[in-house]
Order: sequence, then structure tokens, then C-alpha cells
Amino acid sequence: MLKDSRNTAEALWLIPDRTIISESVIQYIIKEALFKKIPVIGYNRFFYESGAALSFVFDYEEIGEQTAKFALDSMVQKTCADIAPIFHVWLNSRIMGKLGIPLIHKETFPIEIKP
Repeated sequence: MLKDSRNTAEALWLIPDRTIISESVIQYIIKEALFKKIPVIGYNRFFYESGAALSFVFDYEEIGEQTAKFALDSMVQKTCADIAPIFHVWLNSRIMGKLGIPLIHKETFPIEIKP
């Protein structure tokens, strides 16, 4: 896939898939994508630590607290609200720099720029 899309892919977004995803496969894909100057988007801290340009990081304790509050509020108010789960976006400034992607600080959601 990386060979065929070198000139067309703007980014590579990896999603959870137990049939093909393993730590070694992830690290290989990220390395190859970086070699081809394609930023990788991951879904947890491991992707960030392995060289993804951006990772969505979930704090399961925060999500548990949010869920408990939502459940209690729903029981009292008898209504269901549409609430997005708490998550963090980690931008890997070192990788973004290597890819030549400028960091623009106009965040509208929780973004953390990390080294």
C-alpha cells in the first residue's frame, strides 16, 4: 500500500485490527511511512512512542469518571445527552519537524504538543 500511494497519500491512519496489527508490524509501517514522508496517525500512546506524527490517546480513568457522571445525570434527568468521550491528541513535534509539517497553535480541542 505504501509503495502504491507514495505520491497520493497525505497521511496513513491506522485503526485497531487484530488480524494484522502487532507491535513489530506497527513499528515497520511507521518506519516505512516516515521514509516516504507520509505522516502516521495512531490511536494510543504506543503509536506516539513508535513515531506516529499524531496519536489519539484515551485516559480510561477519565472516561470511566465521565461515564459514571453521565449515567448518574441520565438517571436524575431521565434524558440522554450526546457527549463525546474525553480524549487527548498528541502531536509529535520531532516527527512533524522531520516531515516538514508546521505546527499551528489554533487548537479547538485538547491537543498536546510533545517532543
